[in-house]
Amino acid sequence: MSNENNRVYLDHAAGTPVLPEVLEVMLPYFSDQFGNPGGVYKEGQEAREAVSNARKRVAEILHSRVGEVIFTSGCTEANNLAIRGVVNTFKSKHPDQTPHIITTSFEHKSVLEPIRELEEGGVEVTYLNPNEEGLISVSDLRDAITEETVLIAIMYINNEIGTIQPIKELARAAKVYRHKGEGDYIEYPYFFTDAAQAPGVVSIAMDSLGVDLATFSGQKFYGPKGAGILYANQRVNYHPEITGGKQELGKRAGTENVAQIVGQAKALELAVNGQESEVERLSELRDYLIDELGSLGLTLNGSREQRVAGNVNVSLPTDLNLSAEQMVIELDAKGFATATGSACDSGEYTGSHVILAIGKSDEESRRAIRITLGKSSDKESIKNLVADFKDILERYQSIREINQ
Repeated sequence: MSNENNRVYLDHAAGTPVLPEVLEVMLPYFSDQFGNPGGVYKEGQEAREAVSNARKRVAEILHSRVGEVIFTSGCTEANNLAIRGVVNTFKSKHPDQTPHIITTSFEHKSVLEPIRELEEGGVEVTYLNPNEEGLISVSDLRDAITEETVLIAIMYINNEIGTIQPIKELARAAKVYRHKGEGDYIEYPYFFTDAAQAPGVVSIAMDSLGVDLATFSGQKFYGPKGAGILYANQRVNYHPEITGGKQELGKRAGTENVAQIVGQAKALELAVNGQESEVERLSELRDYLIDELGSLGLTLNGSREQRVAGNVNVSLPTDLNLSAEQMVIELDAKGFATATGSACDSGEYTGSHVILAIGKSDEESRRAIRITLGKSSDKESIKNLVADFKDILERYQSIREINQ
């Protein structure tokens, strides 16, 4: 059992602490090196150089060109820029054509909502459903592409159930369509992936994955909140959604947040450099926890094999009068921070659209708990979590028997 003085944080998919090495490189830009990157004087030049160096380092990590990296205020803004920027640009150039988007039914809301708003404005949208493992079929994607398809948006790693999509194969389907025949190349569709959960756990080499657009969130890989990245291949035609000055290569207006940008670049570097050993460690803890919770009658949601290290999403037994939200509260009282689903859904949780998308019942969706491990997770704390799970379940079982 944990307590207030020794709490165990198990919601790393929602947010992570800023690493000391990251904070160290950020601090000077809050005070000593506070200049505006737009200034021509020394302080401005220093700030501009810091942003430039961060962009170069991120480009190296992503195996991309420097001009393909745009810094934003977070992944939500980056997602909106990728989606609206591409579709609205197409509409402005082809006012007589109706653009078509392909996405999935279990994307993050920062992808689904802008797409739904575009749909309300007349854009056609196809929503692909995953199988019961939480995976999207490449053949289903191929069948959905039409001559009107402008954008394909499929997330790399699902933020709730942790399934890893075959992004390279999915992106290739778009590329093959663009090359219909020898000498018959077309511009669309672009392939976009929300890769917020990817750094530090899977490859983010853009040249190898073959995606046209990808987004990242600093807070997911031990960087600062309020920091995001949009990778957009130089071939992608898109206009800014936030206009004003010509910052961020003319793609995102507004004075650059130098401290956040520098910190995010450092965090991404650390995540990639320590990836192999951390993935191995977290995978062992994840598998242990899945097995232990399974023995208590909880059901795993999503693929066990194609699953990111550190993600455990399980549904509570349906014969107990115990919702996921109640269990999260019970565990919180014992010192464990867990989640019912996406942190962005807090305050309005009625069940998980992700769990429903993989064919589970509404009841199972309301009983789904997400436990995501990170750098602070260890075997002892996970054993304590299992013990408290068992105690809570036995207590609710006793209540059920008394009320029968």
